[in-house]
Amino acid sequence: MNAAIFAPLRERGSELLPLIATIGVSILLQNAMLLWFGPIPYAFDSPYSNQVIRLWGGTFITWQNVIIVVVSTLTIVLLYAFMRFTITGKALRAVAQDRETAGLMGINPDQLIMLTFVIASALAGMSGAMLGPILVLTPFAGTTVIVKAFAIVIIGGFGNVEGTIIAGLAVGLIESYTTQLINPGLTDIVVFTLLLLMLALRPTGLIAEKREENV
Repeated sequence: MNAAIFAPLRERGSELLPLIATIGVSILLQNAMLLWFGPIPYAFDSPYSNQVIRLWGGTFITWQNVIIVVVSTLTIVLLYAFMRFTITGKALRAVAQDRETAGLMGINPDQLIMLTFVIASALAGMSGAMLGPILVLTPFAGTTVIVKAFAIVIIGGFGNVEGTIIAGLAVGLIESYTTQLINPGLTDIVVFTLLLLMLALRPTGLIAEKREENV
C-alpha cells in the first residue's frame, strides 16, 4: 500500500496529499468491511479477567483495565526509548523533520518510512487486541479513536514524542473527570474544545519541536 499509494504522493512534494490519501484509504477499508461483515455489531468474550479491584473513594478498576494500562505504559516507554536513544529512532525523527536533508546525510528515507508503516501496523494490532474485548465491534468502531488520536497529536505537537505522551495522558484524565463529574455525553465536546483552544493559542502544540535553520 505504501509503494502503490503513498510513495508516489510523497514524491509530489506536498505533505497534505499522503494525509488526505490516508483518510480516503480508511474510508475505503471501512466500507469494504461493511460489505463483507455487514452492519451488525460484534462482541466476543474477553480473555482477560473482569474481576473488580476496589480503590479509594468508591472508585474501582477491573483487571482487564489494569492489563491495558500496564501494556500501554510499557509500550510508550519502549517506543520513547527507541525514538530517542537508538540510531534508527533518531534517523526516523530526522526523516520526519526533513526527508530531503536526511537523504543527503546518508539516510534511506524510503526504508525508514516502510519501517514506520510496520511499527504503526503492529501498534494498531496490539491496540485492537487490547480494546476489542471492551468495545462493540463494527466497521466504524475505530473512527472515534482515530479522530481523538489525531487531536492528541495536534495538541502535543507534530513530531514531538514527549508532547504527544503528555497530551494523551491529559486527554485521558479530562475524559475521565468529565465522565465522573459532569456528563459522559460531553466528553467529546470537551476534548475537541480543548483542541480548538490549542489551535488558537498554541498551534505548535504543548512542546514545539526545536529546529535549526541556516540561512
